[in-house]
Amino acid sequence: MHNKVSHSKTNIGLKTKIFKRLLQKADCIFTHSKEGIVYGKNIYDNAKIMYFPHPVSSAEFTVNSETVIKYDILIWGMMTPYKGVLEFVEYMQKKSIYNFKILIAGKFISENYFNSVKAFASDNITIINEFVEKNELLEYVSASKIILFTYDNSSVLSSGVLADSITFNAHIVGPNTGSFTDLAAEGIVHTYNSFDNLFPILTKLKEESYSSDNKISYLKSITWSSYGQFINDKLF
Repeated sequence: MHNKVSHSKTNIGLKTKIFKRLLQKADCIFTHSKEGIVYGKNIYDNAKIMYFPHPVSSAEFTVNSETVIKYDILIWGMMTPYKGVLEFVEYMQKKSIYNFKILIAGKFISENYFNSVKAFASDNITIINEFVEKNELLEYVSASKIILFTYDNSSVLSSGVLADSITFNAHIVGPNTGSFTDLAAEGIVHTYNSFDNLFPILTKLKEESYSSDNKISYLKSITWSSYGQFINDKLF
């Protein structure tokens, strides 16, 4: 179980019925968020749901620490409405917040969505509307202090972009929901409840150096091979 509901609202009624049927019929369901267990059992109490954090591809850090920091905040990945980027830049303009250098890097789902975000972006925000290759991503991460997630928490439980990001040498900030909440309990992610609550956190982290010491052992425990062993132990 990756998310609570589909990010797309098209045929949402049918999708909800299918989801409930799967909860009823599945021999075992794996979720990457503790909240997923609660969410699934609220729909069907007898659902057999097990938790394992979203696996990471590597427990090694690959970011170049010698790169000069150019941005306070990096937002990366496929840019779709549920990721909340439009609401984030709207909020910044409404509150006249211009003291953060921000890079938004990733392909926008449509030209209309790109133009909507761009219309609210001030001079301190750089937008790269294209798919980000791995070598480019490492360059952007190395040049950034904070990786920020502005997701709408009504649908999100876990995130592949988050799983990739926690292997980078940067502060991670995201909404207080799903995997973000789980990782905050491990001391790996900082969470916020609203944009009003977010900016004091960003201001504080902007001035702090980053240490990855508490990540190493945790990342080693949630590799894909560890996940495979977990499934094997539970099913066989």
